[in-house]
This record gives sequence, C-alpha cells and structure tokens, in this order.
Amino acid sequence: MPEPEDLDLEGFPAGVQHQAARQALPIISRAARTGSKLTYQGLATALGRPVRHARAMAQVCDLLDCASTLSRRPLMALWTVRSANGEINPDAWMKDALPELRDLLIAEAKAHEFSEADEEAMRGALDGLVGMGNRKAWAYVRTIISQEEMVARLKGEEPPPPQLDSINDLGTDEPRVVLAAGRRYVRDPAVREAVIRRARGLCEFCKEPGFLKADGTRYLEAHHIIALAAQGDDRMTNVIALCPGHHREAHFGKDAASMEAEMVRIVEEKQAARS
Repeated sequence: MPEPEDLDLEGFPAGVQHQAARQALPIISRAARTGSKLTYQGLATALGRPVRHARAMAQVCDLLDCASTLSRRPLMALWTVRSANGEINPDAWMKDALPELRDLLIAEAKAHEFSEADEEAMRGALDGLVGMGNRKAWAYVRTIISQEEMVARLKGEEPPPPQLDSINDLGTDEPRVVLAAGRRYVRDPAVREAVIRRARGLCEFCKEPGFLKADGTRYLEAHHIIALAAQGDDRMTNVIALCPGHHREAHFGKDAASMEAEMVRIVEEKQAARS
C-alpha cells in the first residue's frame, strides 16, 4: 500500500480528502470505462485544484482503492490514474505488502472491464468510510480483509481460515483464549463452515445472496451474535451467516442491539427447523 496520511501534503483534513474522493470517482470511472488514463496532475486540474496538489491526489486515489478493496472490486484508481511519466504509482503496494500482491492487483485491474457497477460499488463503500482519510480507512479495512485473503482471492484459491480474526467472529465449540497483545479467542472453522452451509448462499438476516466468488460459490461471513468476549457460545445456535454489509452493521451500526435480537430469533427458528 502507499504510505498513507490522514492529512495530505497541503494539510487537507480527512473530511476534505473524502469529499475529493467522491468528486474524483466519476471522473476516474469515466476514464476507466473508456480505457483512458489520467495523471495525478490532470486529476487535480479536473477537480479545480492546482497541479502542485498532485501528491494529494495520490492519497485521494489511495482512499478510492481502499473503497475498491472494501467492495471487492479491482483497483480502478491504481490502474487508471498514473504518475506524470505514465507509470503506475511506484510506491503503491510496496511497503508492508506481500511480495506478489502488487503484481496480482495490477493484473486483475488490467484484465477487468470497468463499468458503472464498479463505480456504484465504490461509492457505497465510500459511504462506509465517511470521516476517514486514507490512513484510517486502510486501518479499518485491514480488520476485515487480510492481505493473505486478497492473494488467495486473486489466485482463485480458498482463503486461509481466519481463526484468530476478532472481526470475522469464527470459532470453536470451546473457545480457547490466547494472550498476546490483549485477549483473543481461537475459533473453530468447522462451526463457520456448518453455518455457511446452513445459509445456502443467502445472508440469513436480509435473505439476499452473497456475491459470487471466483470459484462460483457465494461469499458470506460468519458472525457470533453474542461475542465470545461477552461470554457468547461458540456454537451454531450463536452464529449467523451475513453479507459483508450487515456484518459491518452488526458490529458498528446504531441499530446493532435490535439487529442482535432479530438474529437470535432467526437462528433459533433455523435450528428448530433442523431438529
């Protein structure tokens, strides 16, 4: 990833960076759909900013690539907006990134035919990153999607089981506590797999299908209704399969409490039907 900052070099606050990203998105999308290329300098001019804001535009593009990653789309901004010499940002996905990830991301974007659907997905993801500059946005997205998962997806492989991922809430019947820099719980992937099978490709909360993965299966995330850290059981009666949007809302939304009650009801009904 590029070395991100919450404030760009001209001192723009994160909110201004986010606003610039929303303004830049249709410009970049139009270029991507027609196979055109932009430069950071040209993007600055298109947004009514001086050419000296080119590096700030690189950070705006980094925020847009964060939105692409969150929406599981190819990196439109990385591929479409270039340095003045026409090259892809040489700093992008170099520092603290897995060695092969940059090349895989570029290859995916190169092969992809960008559409308005990509733009809409990115705009929706940006809505979930309101108030964040690229630095905080990437810190948030990294709690959801690991680099290992990204590499596996790009290679068409099964992602590694996130057994220690507190956001994805995967676990074992008897959750084992691991003490590292804090308290974490080891999860049993068998519970996750059983819940995902139970869902049959549909979010158990909204009943909408998960998006199609490269292997043709539907993507869903397993969520502990009552968190393990709050003494929740690590059993199928406490785990629900959710689409990424409702999984985020269950953790961070203002209606999380009412969602929890509804999820308990849904899972109780499903488990009763199985017995």
